[in-house]
Amino acid sequence: MITPGIGDTISPNRVNSTSLIIGNDFTNGTQGSNPVFETSVTLTPSDDKKTANAALVASNSTLKVKYVDMAGNPIPLDNGSGNVADTDSVHGFRDPYTVTPPTTLTGVANYEYAEPDLTNGRPLTGTLNPGQNVVVLKYKRKTAGNITVNHYEVGGSTQLYTPAGSGSSSAKLM
Repeated sequence: MITPGIGDTISPNRVNSTSLIIGNDFTNGTQGSNPVFETSVTLTPSDDKKTANAALVASNSTLKVKYVDMAGNPIPLDNGSGNVADTDSVHGFRDPYTVTPPTTLTGVANYEYAEPDLTNGRPLTGTLNPGQNVVVLKYKRKTAGNITVNHYEVGGSTQLYTPAGSGSSSAKLM
């Protein structure tokens, strides 16, 4: 029995085999310039089963790009309406791919791109496998920046803080 893998379908083309070697009745197959099957797979026949050649035809490959924080969690949108949406695209069988991570995400102001998650996804460039391929992009929170602290008496406008080494009062930059 032949069970197609994810993204594969059984081709309607059939060739009855007279051999114990799959593919003796046809040559190696390709789709585009990529190998689809090899003719040198050996079977062990049994008395109660007959074998026939079957060609697998791979359907298009898909590429899903996921956007997560450094802990692997979805990134929430600033307006609270959900998370940054994954992007999906369809490509040809075993096409090469390149993912260029956006430095910032639409709808999210406080995250910036950090690195690909190679534990849970594929690298930024490569060749697609049949079926779904996933690239996971990790984003980290941006630094908050400087905070200016003014020291005033209630109702006053005169700075009360004098930085070390300074002769006059001013706001404290943190």
